[in-house]
Amino acid sequence: MKTLIKKLDHKLWPTYFYVITDAMAKILTEKPLVIVDVGAAMGVDERWQPAESLIQFVTFEPDTRSQDYATTAKTVNFATGLSAEKGKKALHLTTFAPASSLYPLNMAQLQDFANREWHESAGSIPIEVDTLNNCLADRPELRPDFMKIDVEGADLDVLKGASDFLDTTLMGLQIEVSFIERHKGAPFFAETDAFIREQGFALFILSREHWLRHNLVYGANSNPQLIWGDAVYFLKREQLLERLRTEEQAHIILSKFIAILLGYGAHDYAVEVIDAAFSAKLVSEAIAKDLKKAVSLSVVNPTAYFFRSLSGVIFASFIYLLSVPIGALRRRSAAYLKKHITNLLHHLSVARGGIYESSISDPH
Repeated sequence: MKTLIKKLDHKLWPTYFYVITDAMAKILTEKPLVIVDVGAAMGVDERWQPAESLIQFVTFEPDTRSQDYATTAKTVNFATGLSAEKGKKALHLTTFAPASSLYPLNMAQLQDFANREWHESAGSIPIEVDTLNNCLADRPELRPDFMKIDVEGADLDVLKGASDFLDTTLMGLQIEVSFIERHKGAPFFAETDAFIREQGFALFILSREHWLRHNLVYGANSNPQLIWGDAVYFLKREQLLERLRTEEQAHIILSKFIAILLGYGAHDYAVEVIDAAFSAKLVSEAIAKDLKKAVSLSVVNPTAYFFRSLSGVIFASFIYLLSVPIGALRRRSAAYLKKHITNLLHHLSVARGGIYESSISDPH
């Protein structure tokens, strides 16, 4: 029953939706999109499921407690830590394994918050660390097109050790950034952001996490402190065009970039770079039309999205009521119900304004 519900939920109400055309799939079958996931404790991002068979994943996770995660047939695993240079470092372990870090935790800061116990020390272990440059030096087929970095404070160090790819193959990255000193000596968002922008990338998305203090006072009009976020950057248009001009197979690079943008819903930017590449005569009209078709098919109509989300809430409510006597199934169905309610409320809270309704604001 639980497996059936999960399959139905994933098929009818996928968390992430986008379309990869047959022509794109053919290109990515021959030259897979390479995604490097540094700090893969929770497994690779669910957003890539629609294109999973066309992606070569490369994961890095040195903590043995966090290495038991689901992988795909196209996954190369490195049980090593990454940093700005090769050497030995102490991995500071925490009771909640994914919170472990190469930087010591700042407990004087963290003790203010309700989730402090996740960050309780579980000792430390010496580990070998290396740079991404060194790890992939002899693996040209694993040179990354996209990177996700989530290593609890050491994220900028990892990026500095990936210098060989920043101006050659990388077209986007998702990186964890901090707004308080969770780890002693770790960089704040401003430093990380400045470094990435200097490499020719622009910030597109900032998914923020706020923490409650021990009193857990929270209401519909509450605004807890901003602690950290996942910042998503994409290569700027002119930098992309410059790369396409130096590539014999520019259509492959552009197809990979569009697949990345579709994964994050950057539809307007995707159309912009396709038009720019075609105008610069870097790709054919057929390629440009096919890529724009993929974007068009990936854009969900707001009305259709509302009714799909509403039907998901109804479905999840029915399953929840049906499963009340069964504890494990009830908890699972409650998670589905929460997901669908969240999607629906997010749709209702998005505010468009400005000229041509071209401005979109977060709810206040």
